[in-house]
Amino acid sequence: MALAILQEMRLSGMMGDRVRANITQWLLPAPYANPGIFDVYFRRDGDTDPALSARAGEYSGKYLVSAILLFRMQREPRLRSTIEYALFRLYDAQDEDGYLGVYPRQSRIVGSAPDGRPHADIWNHYHNMVALYLWNKTTNSLQAMERLTRAANYICSYFGPGGHSLDELARPELDFAVMHIFALLYRATNDEMYFDMWKRMSEAFTRLQGEENFFYMLQDRCFAELPVNDATLLYAIDSLYTLHHMLKEEQYSRALYSQYKKLRVTSRLPNGGYGHQGKSVTSPYGLYEPETCSTAAWTELCTDTLRAVRRVSIADELELTAFNASLGALHPSGRYAMRGAPMTGCKRPALEADRPLAGAPEFNCCSADGSRALGMIGQWGVFADEEDVYLNYYGACSIVLQLSSGRLVHITQNTSYPQSGKIALTVTTQRAVTLHLRIPKWSRNNTLTVDGTPVYDTENGQYYPLSIPAGTMLIELELDMALHYWAGEGEALGSHALYRGPLLLTFDRHFNPDWHAQEDPVLDYGNMHYKLAESDDYYAPLVSCRFTARDGTPVVLTDYASSGHHGARIQSWLTIRRAPNGSVWR
Repeated sequence: MALAILQEMRLSGMMGDRVRANITQWLLPAPYANPGIFDVYFRRDGDTDPALSARAGEYSGKYLVSAILLFRMQREPRLRSTIEYALFRLYDAQDEDGYLGVYPRQSRIVGSAPDGRPHADIWNHYHNMVALYLWNKTTNSLQAMERLTRAANYICSYFGPGGHSLDELARPELDFAVMHIFALLYRATNDEMYFDMWKRMSEAFTRLQGEENFFYMLQDRCFAELPVNDATLLYAIDSLYTLHHMLKEEQYSRALYSQYKKLRVTSRLPNGGYGHQGKSVTSPYGLYEPETCSTAAWTELCTDTLRAVRRVSIADELELTAFNASLGALHPSGRYAMRGAPMTGCKRPALEADRPLAGAPEFNCCSADGSRALGMIGQWGVFADEEDVYLNYYGACSIVLQLSSGRLVHITQNTSYPQSGKIALTVTTQRAVTLHLRIPKWSRNNTLTVDGTPVYDTENGQYYPLSIPAGTMLIELELDMALHYWAGEGEALGSHALYRGPLLLTFDRHFNPDWHAQEDPVLDYGNMHYKLAESDDYYAPLVSCRFTARDGTPVVLTDYASSGHHGARIQSWLTIRRAPNGSVWR
């Protein structure tokens, strides 16, 4: 099955504004203002705080992955120049033997850091290696591929015959993420050494969990209930997609989809965030703070699961996460990221809890990873194999896809979605294709017209296939933006999450200055009428809805992504008397 190449996905509208702000205010200046993310490699032999340098090993790779993913979508020339500058710094930092970490020679890979703490050296390699892989895929850079294989060969040699055992790893909950890049390298090179490395790591991963078979473990057990359930290991699970795509064996896609379904129920929160402080959880109803990095890993897993099994419910998940937790973890200015995305509480800047690395005061794991979810829209928003095009992302944009045949498909979306449910599509193709339109499960009443002719058999929660002949076709889709609810359980019993389309509505005290600090709004299901409100705030919410509380007091609920950026407490589990049970998200 040959996948298409995304030539461009240029976002406009509100999401385009946020992407441009992030590129301009963060991705472009970050490596120049924070040279320590690269200089730390040149200070391996003791000229820095070992505890800080150990954490810093992931910063360069995470930053580069985010920047490259957004460059693949926007093709911004200034961003390309910045990426190339950062890559050349990384090339200079790599040892001749391929080592691409931050530790002195005597304490690499399985050793302890100079301060005696266990480290995760392969985890640091992983992010740099993914960046090199993406740059090679984006620009056909032979230098990036040569540096990547050199690093991979170093790891293979380190654990080769007569070498170290994978059971010696001090932080396997981080290091096994590298299974993902070994699967990608096996697919890119067909070198059995990389597949053998993946197999040996999958066996060590299984032993770590006290299980006997990697595939049975992921099909029968929920990862959140295993002894080691760090969100970083989602990248190891995600490697199954690449092997499914290459080997065409059902065990890979079956285990991947089975694990996705289990984690969707246990660890994905109502705002689309994942887990709590880097760990998977067994219920979505606690007072959790999903870390920005964990949500990025969840987005990666969902993206590849969607590509493997093509189900609208997974695309709905990705939209939920993108428009809520991921966008909400980035300040609207684009200047900095949040540590996490709590349903209730205060959003905390990413650097609040960390001592900064010398020479890189703006970096920690979440700030380095914050932009990644925006770039992932280009991975799940649209893709194709042969002549089947799947359109999952709705929002103002211009898309150019090159099919495996070499022919182009150009899709333009003219819309204010998700403020409005009206989406106008212009599809121009050089040869006949089938366009699969996502009809979200939450949208019960939809209207669809094709070149002015109504279509009546759309079903929510399914792709609607449209035969597009060579030439241009005009498509108008209107989704149902009616309110829908998710009834809380456990710690959230008696509360509801409230949605308008894909947007989680949130009570933010900044937009409700008349409410006393100790008062929370109580709404009534029998009076959920609202008006869309204008905002004169400098960073206006995507959606601002004016409701009336049960006692007659006006209440403004804004979209989750726009809430919490002024430092006020937010609340997304709301008290709504007589609201229905259940949810389309369950």
